[in-house]
Amino acid sequence: MLNGFNFPFNAFSWENINKLLPDVMAQLGDVLPRLGPRMDLIEDDERLVALVELPGLRDLSGVTIVLQQSTLRIAGDLGTYSGRGNVLRRERIQGHFERTIHLPVRVKKGSAVAAYKNGILRIEMEKEIEEDCGVRVNIFRE
Repeated sequence: MLNGFNFPFNAFSWENINKLLPDVMAQLGDVLPRLGPRMDLIEDDERLVALVELPGLRDLSGVTIVLQQSTLRIAGDLGTYSGRGNVLRRERIQGHFERTIHLPVRVKKGSAVAAYKNGILRIEMEKEIEEDCGVRVNIFRE
């Protein structure tokens, strides 16, 4: 029993932990071994582009893409091998997949556009301009 002992974690409430957990899990997705489809994330001045490997995807309606603040979540189903013979080694992602990553910046709500071609899902997202930072405006001579 811990009567009179100031347990070091008493300062953390479950409410605070529950608020922080989604951010922690999203960031862990960046460092844990690959548990879902491989993905590249590319950034330029105006947008982020995610390139996700989904070879053999037959039904696009089964893929869900959710953007929430600075988190990108992709889930779906790639089906499973149904040919003849025993599978001796399995390296390709099959069946249900889910991938969540933390984005380095916030993106504009409703700006995401996704397209699937040759086994690659391409998701383009416009960056959100921070309200508290200035935006450089170029001056042109008339």
